[in-house]
Amino acid sequence: MLEYDLDLSAQSRSQVFTADEAARAFPLYMTEFGHFYANPGYYTRRDGKMAALLFYTREGQGVLNWKGQVCSLTPGTAVVIYCDSYHAYRTGDEGEWEFFWAHLDGPGLEGYAPMLMERLTPVKVLSPGRMEAEFLRLENLDPRRGVLARAETSQCLGAMLLEMLESLGAEEPGDMPGRGEVNALAEYIRQHMAESIGMPEFERVANLSKYHLIRLFRQQMGVPPYHYLHQCRIQRAQELLRTTSRTVAEIGAQVGYADPVNFIRHFRDILGVTPAKYRRESIRLIP
Repeated sequence: MLEYDLDLSAQSRSQVFTADEAARAFPLYMTEFGHFYANPGYYTRRDGKMAALLFYTREGQGVLNWKGQVCSLTPGTAVVIYCDSYHAYRTGDEGEWEFFWAHLDGPGLEGYAPMLMERLTPVKVLSPGRMEAEFLRLENLDPRRGVLARAETSQCLGAMLLEMLESLGAEEPGDMPGRGEVNALAEYIRQHMAESIGMPEFERVANLSKYHLIRLFRQQMGVPPYHYLHQCRIQRAQELLRTTSRTVAEIGAQVGYADPVNFIRHFRDILGVTPAKYRRESIRLIP
């Protein structure tokens, strides 16, 4: 699906870049870029796009809905999500939102994903000036420079993701209580999501009491462990719906839902559509 209202001021700009073989040879590449001055009516709702999306808010406020969660995008914050899942973003209640955005992909993104794309919460950037400088470099990039432009694009994108990681490290130092336990549990959930697992396994892996575990996990990952489990399952189900001809019931069973009705309910709760509709829309959207 794709719905939008581009209620933008005249100074807004965007550009599409060709993700050719030369661009894909670099760790990161960009397919679209924009610097938007969004008015009150601006919004986008979509899923099925095979790219990550990086937002950086310069002024005003935006609102992002992703995987059943809503967060506020305030000045000096950055967030990166993967666009195959249903997501929606709009101008916030302040009525104005100036932001940079970039659709990006590449093998280098995989290393950043566990820290930046599974938190589901924006990062307060330590050096907004550096972040904005990298976006302005992208904004003024001349694609006609060929391989040099592609190399600079990869460098800029990497610098912005590194800035987010450094800011996250300062925001949540490595010795934060329970950080290691939460990371270990998140990895366990990703590896065992198709199995019948629940709170007894969560407590055993993290070696924390139920309520302490839930509090720490929500604090660091943005959602409680059970919600994270369902997110992982539904994300895997999306891949299978797009790339295989298996039935909805077969895919539900493969990702951990023995009952097809339960699978459909969780899928709809997280993405806002049924698995069957998601498959139809993905086939239409993806070349």
